Amino acid sequence: MRKYSKVSELTKQFLNGKLNKVLVEYENENTLLITVSYEDSHHSWLNYTLKVNNKSNSVDFVHHQCRDMVGVITLTREQEFESAICDYLVEEVRGMAC
Repeated sequence: MRKYSKVSELTKQFLNGKLNKVLVEYENENTLLITVSYEDSHHSWLNYTLKVNNKSNSVDFVHHQCRDMVGVITLTREQEFESAICDYLVEEVRGMAC
């Protein structure tokens, strides 16, 4: 879908992964919870979740993790990815600031 092609590009560029899905959850009038699910080069499935608040102009890291049969593996934060996603939202949703 064209609307999410930029998220796919950012996922490839910053996380070296192939986008699987984008989940946008409305928390309140100021906050969105965004989860980017993707597949990495080792065919593992990962989730990167962040909270975007347009009132405080902030992006809060929630988690970056891989779930497998053994359990949950926590991965490092990629702040450049977070900034790029926030910039995309600013472009896409006028009036939202990060």
